[in-house]
Amino acid sequence: MSKIGTLIFYFMMCNSWSQELALTKTFPKIEIIEIDEDNQPNFVKYAQFQIEVPLKKDSQTGLFTVQNPKQHTNKIVSLVKKSIEMNVNVLIFPELTSSLPKSERNELEEIILELAKKHDLFVVLGSYYDVTNKSRVLIITSRGIYRSYKIKSSRFEASPLKGKGMDLGDSLLVFQTKYGNILPITCVDLISDDIQYISRYLSNNQIIEVLVNINWNPATWEFMREVSAMVNRHPLFASITNNVVDITKLKSRKTKTFSSGCSFSGYGDYGNTSLFGSIRKDQRKKLLPFISNCFKHFENKELLPSYQNLIYNIEPGKEAILIYDLNLRVIRVPEKTQAPDQGYPLVRNIELIDLKSTEY
Repeated sequence: MSKIGTLIFYFMMCNSWSQELALTKTFPKIEIIEIDEDNQPNFVKYAQFQIEVPLKKDSQTGLFTVQNPKQHTNKIVSLVKKSIEMNVNVLIFPELTSSLPKSERNELEEIILELAKKHDLFVVLGSYYDVTNKSRVLIITSRGIYRSYKIKSSRFEASPLKGKGMDLGDSLLVFQTKYGNILPITCVDLISDDIQYISRYLSNNQIIEVLVNINWNPATWEFMREVSAMVNRHPLFASITNNVVDITKLKSRKTKTFSSGCSFSGYGDYGNTSLFGSIRKDQRKKLLPFISNCFKHFENKELLPSYQNLIYNIEPGKEAILIYDLNLRVIRVPEKTQAPDQGYPLVRNIELIDLKSTEY
């Protein structure tokens, strides 16, 4: 592509350095941050948190904030501490998890930063709206706090009125760490042509290995199809981490629940937090019983073509943690098995922890 720009290098503080990648003038800027890339473990433990983030609309901005900040903060801190007990390296929370009043958010940031430094964590702590109405992705690592942007607004965030609704972002952060080369993006950015091109370009050029998509999204089906297609064509692990709505609230809103059928209209089905990647067919068959029939042929013997790279998903209506180890030294299944040291399996130790039956 003739408009692809060059890499501009410069040094940063916090014992890390970054480089800026400009693809075109109209695309978001990409800042690549390197944090302790050496000594990558053979397997890295990830956790995706499908939790309820109860929100209310701010009358001044038309955007969303957490309903009960203190209760919510205690919940997040407890979940992070629980993950530390399970030796998790990378924690991923849904969109708007950190959408708190500034004082409460600062308090939460300080607590998580202390835990990240002590236990060497990489935490995608959801997102929040700043004073300019931009959506900021909050990433807390052992080396400090970083804030990326949501580039596009959803229909829930858009407003024709001045001063209301989300303002568009203009840059993305890529993290190159011992726990993987990670690009966090937010919700509808996944289905944006610009951001998809960027993600594919970065993957093809071995700049990213893991695409992290955080959501507060009642329509996950389309997103899951998009991610599966990306993973099919590119050397990439990808995840969707979504908010969930209490199942009793779903019933009161007269929407279909996961257990009563598949609502492919997409509305009302918060959830479907998912992992996508390349794994051997014999390994994928072992996971089929744990994947919803919504994503399989009617005979339930194989995945639908649109979801062929789905490894695991959490059903809507359930608060749960999806935990697994990723083999980031391989990424894709080799065409031929030549030796046992090629790193099988690519994903291992998949575990689902139901938070309704667990104290946290």
